[in-house]
Amino acid sequence: FELVNEAYYELVGHRDIIGRNAFDALPEMRGQGFEEQLDGVLANGEPLVGREQPVMIARTAGAALEERFVDFTFLPFVEADGTRTGVIVHGTDVTEHVLARREVERLLIESERARGEAEVARAEAEAARAEADVANRSKSEFLAVMSHELRTPLNAIGGYAELMEMGIRGSITPQQREDLRRIQTSQQHLLGLINDVLNYAKLETGTVHYEMSDVPVREALTTAESLVAPQARAKGLALKISAGAQAPSVRADAEKLRQILVNLLSNAVKFTDAGGRIEMSFEFEDSRVVIRVRDTGIGIPADKLAVVFDPFVQVRANRTRPHGGAGISRRRAHWGWGAFSPLRY
Repeated sequence: FELVNEAYYELVGHRDIIGRNAFDALPEMRGQGFEEQLDGVLANGEPLVGREQPVMIARTAGAALEERFVDFTFLPFVEADGTRTGVIVHGTDVTEHVLARREVERLLIESERARGEAEVARAEAEAARAEADVANRSKSEFLAVMSHELRTPLNAIGGYAELMEMGIRGSITPQQREDLRRIQTSQQHLLGLINDVLNYAKLETGTVHYEMSDVPVREALTTAESLVAPQARAKGLALKISAGAQAPSVRADAEKLRQILVNLLSNAVKFTDAGGRIEMSFEFEDSRVVIRVRDTGIGIPADKLAVVFDPFVQVRANRTRPHGGAGISRRRAHWGWGAFSPLRY
């Protein structure tokens, strides 16, 4: 080294290099190709230009080596007589620029990878959606066939009960007529349940249709009671309806209202021990008619009230198992003044 500037001193850590052999002053530079490059420029007189040349160098004496990147030009130093006596080295430390560009390139690669993964996920989602559509169509076809098969014997039951009620098979007693009426009511209730099974897909999408009409509360309670009374009597339960003479009408779907009441009463019968009581009543509350079902059965723990309406959930599984069943479910519907509330009991 014969002459260096301050920038070069900063690069090599202000080491004592003037007057020393280049590779004795900077021993870590050996074996990195610079010796051959400098000798080549000195020998053939051709300048050498390098871009972002990596170099392992100690920034201070005795420090660990670190990688830097340098743009450099090696120029032969030519005397007046044409002889070459040295090499002028001009370099610019571009490490930060290189690292910044590499980070941008890395982020671009990650972005492309993420975009590719998103495309794969989108394709998988579309395939899953297509499979779900096929499954839904298969389910709808199955429900349609099943409903037809169930309707046939139920319609036969209703027809034979009607023939008997008309006396075609012979005279019947008042008690038998009442039993036939209950059979017909139960048959209509089962047909309604089958229709609800067919509407299951609509329930999933929130497009279920309601046949709204003015439904007398007393009539709704009495009809539900007649469907459940035989089971209650067989179990020795007291079933009471509390509906005053001024019981109002409500705007509701009569069939779904009956189904809700029967479901609640059936659960009350199922989970109430012999000798217990079940009561249906109504009252006005917050501009609505609220119908309640109360029983003296095992009840529902307060901490389970938030989950009992999840489909097919049963609480106290070890106690409810002997009773069977698949749990209950709810669909919330917002109706107007005087609406029946199926969620409060």
